[in-house]
Amino acid sequence: MGIACDVRNFGATGDGQTPEHDAIQRALDACSARGGGTVTVPPGAYACGSIVLKSGVTLHLARNAVISAIPDPALYPRHRALLYAGDATDLGLTGHGTVLGTGDGPVPKPKPKGRLRSEQDGEEVIQPLALRRVDEEDVPSEFRESGGGGIRPHPE
Repeated sequence: MGIACDVRNFGATGDGQTPEHDAIQRALDACSARGGGTVTVPPGAYACGSIVLKSGVTLHLARNAVISAIPDPALYPRHRALLYAGDATDLGLTGHGTVLGTGDGPVPKPKPKGRLRSEQDGEEVIQPLALRRVDEEDVPSEFRESGGGGIRPHPE
C-alpha cells in the first residue's frame, strides 16, 4: 500500500504560474525513499519541466489537475519528456487529471554545441513529449494519447 504524499506538502501551489517540477520531484523522491506509495496532485494547474518517475510510486492526478510543460529547453536536460521513467519499475500514472506535453508553445530543438534553434531561425522546433516510455514491456493500456502531446485516462 505504501505512503501517501500530497505535492502541496512539498511546495507545489497549483497556480499555473509557479514552476512546480521541483516540488513534484521532491514528493516523488520522498515517497520512493520511504518504500513507495502514491503521490497525489490535487486540482490545479502545474507548470513543469521534466519530472523523473520513481520505482514503486504511483503519480495520481485528481480530476481537474493539469500538469503542463514549460517551453524552456533548459528544463529538459537529459531528455525531451515531461514525465520520464527511465529504468523505473512497478510505477503508475492514475486519476482523471491531464498531462500536457505541449506547454504554451514549442521548445527549440538543441543545435550541436548547445546552440538553440528557434522559429526566427526558420528551423525545426520540437515540443516536449508528455510521457516517454523507454521500455514498453508490461505498460498498461489505461491511457491514450489525446493529441497535441497530452495524455488523459482512457474513457471507461
